[in-house]
Amino acid sequence: LRASELPISGQLPFAQIDAFYERRFHPGGFIGGELRANLSWQAHFRESKLDVLGRDVARIGAGLNWRRDWIGPAGLVVETQAALDADIYWIEQDSRYQTEQSFATPSAGVTLRWPLSRVSARGAVDVLEPVAALAWSEQVGADIPNEDSQFVEFDQGNLFDLNRFPGSDRREEGLRGALGLSWTRSTPSGWGFTLAAGRVFREVDLGQFSDASGLAGQQSDWLLGAAVNLGGHISLQGRALLDDDFGLTKSETRAAWLTDEFQLGAAHIWVNEDIIE
Repeated sequence: LRASELPISGQLPFAQIDAFYERRFHPGGFIGGELRANLSWQAHFRESKLDVLGRDVARIGAGLNWRRDWIGPAGLVVETQAALDADIYWIEQDSRYQTEQSFATPSAGVTLRWPLSRVSARGAVDVLEPVAALAWSEQVGADIPNEDSQFVEFDQGNLFDLNRFPGSDRREEGLRGALGLSWTRSTPSGWGFTLAAGRVFREVDLGQFSDASGLAGQQSDWLLGAAVNLGGHISLQGRALLDDDFGLTKSETRAAWLTDEFQLGAAHIWVNEDIIE
C-alpha cells in the first residue's frame, strides 16, 4: 500500500490468523461476581527467509479473569479483579529466540470509585467521580519478540486497566497505582460534556513504555481529556498528555457531524518524535 514498503514487502506479514473465544460465568456463593474464560490463537507469516527479518510466529493462549463489585457506605464502589493469562509461542527464523517459548502472567487489582451526582434547578445532571486504583502483575517465563504491542495509547479507556498493552506479547508488570477525576454534565436540551484527568504511579520504573506513549518513567504524564456533544449532531473530543513542566507529549483532537443520513469526521494528532515509535 505504500511505495516505501515495496523493497521490504517480504519482511511484512502477508498472512495472519486470529481466533478468539470467550465465555462468561456468574459463580454463586462466596466467590460471586463474573468469571471470564478465554482461548485465543494467533499466527502470522512472512515470505522472507532472512533471519530475524523473516520471523514467523504462532501463539496459543488461555486466560481467566474474575471481577466483583461492591457498593459500600455513601455510595463508594469497590471493584476487585484478578486474572491469570498463559501463552505458548512457536518462533521460526529468529536465532535470538528458542523455537518454543511460554510464559504466564498473574495479576490483581482493586479500584475505588465514589460517584457524586446532583440535579440543577433547570434539570441538568452533574456527576463528579474521583477514582483510585492499585494493581500488580508479573510475567513469569520466557521473553518473546514484541509483534502486537508496539504502539500503546494512553487514554481514559485504559487509565485503570490491569494491562495497558494492546496485544498479548507484552504485559504490564510491577506494582502501580492510578488516580483520576471526571466531571460529566448532561442537559435536557441534549448537549453535554465530560472532563477527565488522571495519572499513573509506579513503585519501580521497569522501562516497558516509550516516551511518546506518555507512560514512561516512575510517573506517567498527566492525562487530560474532554468530550463535548452539542445537541446530538456535533461531537468534539480532545486528549492531551502533559509532563510535569506542562510540555506536550501527545495531543489528539477529533470533530464529527452526525445525522441519520451521514457522518463526517476529522482528526488531528500531534506526537513527540520517538525513534521507538
